[in-house]
Amino acid sequence: MVNGVSFIIPVYNEGDILINNCIYLLKFIKTLDVSFEIIIGSNGSTDKTNSLGYALAEENHQIRFFSLPQKGVVGSVFIKAVEISRYDKLISLDIDLTVNLSFIIHSIELLDKYDLVIGSKKAGKETRSWLRRLGSSTYIWLVKKSLELEFTDYSIGAKAYQRSAILPLIDKIDARTGYVLTLIYYLNKNRHPIVQIPIICNDHRESKFDLFREGLYRFSHLFNLWFKNRL
Repeated sequence: MVNGVSFIIPVYNEGDILINNCIYLLKFIKTLDVSFEIIIGSNGSTDKTNSLGYALAEENHQIRFFSLPQKGVVGSVFIKAVEISRYDKLISLDIDLTVNLSFIIHSIELLDKYDLVIGSKKAGKETRSWLRRLGSSTYIWLVKKSLELEFTDYSIGAKAYQRSAILPLIDKIDARTGYVLTLIYYLNKNRHPIVQIPIICNDHRESKFDLFREGLYRFSHLFNLWFKNRL
C-alpha cells in the first residue's frame, strides 16, 4: 500500500452539513502534508446527500463517494470503504465533526506503532445528552464484564486502523454498527498493539439512530460475541 491516510465517513441524510463540513475537513487535512483521500459512504439516504456527495467527488479528486440503498448498514459501508481504500492508514470519522480534529494528528503518528487507535470520550471530555451518556456507560460496563475489555469507547467515530491488520477480520463484521466492537475484540484477542487516547466531543445533535432499537441490537451483538468467546 502507498503511504497515506484514507478517511472513512459513513453518512445518512446529512445533506444540510455535507458540503460545508467536507470543505472544512479538506482544508484541515491539507495542512498536514500527507497523502490522503476521503471516502464517504451513504446508507439509505433519502435527502440530497447522494446528489451532493457525487457532486463533491466529481469536483475534487481527493473525495470518493458511494451509496448503498439500505438504511443503517454502517458496517457494510465500512467494509466497502476498506476494500476500495488506497492507503493503509484508515481513520473513521463522523460527518458532524463533533470530535476535536486533533485526533487525526495523533492517529496518523500512532498508526506507525499501533494497529488500532481508540478515541475515547469517557477518557477525555464529552458534551452529550444524559440519555446517550447513560446508555454508553451501561454498554461499556457490560463489555468489560463479559469480554474483559478495558477500553471505554466503541462508537464509530474517532477510530483509526491499520488496513493490513483488519482485512483478515472483514468476514467477521456484520452490516450494522457493532463492527467496531467486533474489530476491537478480535484485535485485542490476537494481541495486536492497541492504544486508547482521550478525545473532546461536543455533540448536541439528536442521534440518527432509533436509540431503543439500536440499544437492543448492540446488546444482542455483545451477547453473540460473548457466547462465541465462551465456546
